[in-house]
Formats: sequence, structure tokens, C-alpha cells
Amino acid sequence: MGETIIVGYIFFALTTALAAVVTILMPVLKELYEDQPSNPLLESTFLTYMVFILLSVVVAPLLAIPTIFDRPNQVFKDALLNSIKD
Repeated sequence: MGETIIVGYIFFALTTALAAVVTILMPVLKELYEDQPSNPLLESTFLTYMVFILLSVVVAPLLAIPTIFDRPNQVFKDALLNSIKD
């Protein structure tokens, strides 16, 4: 029983993290590339993706809502982009 819950949560966390990369990080990096091509996040995209995926796995329950729904997704992307640009 306990193993099933752990495996289920790991599956949930990984799928949420991958969905967050596609729906949140990739559009933010694309827009950042258009505005600031010399940004350090764009110089090391592999590291950027790996850190985002690992953090997304840890905070998967918090990212589930912005990953699924449009309005929280847009608010999250705008906040992330503004924090990166500054």
C-alpha cells in the first residue's frame, strides 16, 4: 500500500515537472531569447532545464494548478519572466 502511494507520487511529480517545462519554462525562455539573447539562463540551457525539472519535482503540488489552468499559467509565466529580466 505504502509503496503504491510513493510510486504514484513519483509519477505525479515527474509528469507535472515535464508539463511545467513545456507549458511554463519553454515559452518563458523563448520570450527571454527575443528580448535578452545574452541572458545567463540562455547561455546554459541544459543547466537551466535540469534545475527547473529538479525544483519542479520537489514543488510539484504547487505547480499542478499553473500547469493545468490558463490564467494561473499566464500569471506564473509573467512573474517568472519579470524576475528573470530584472
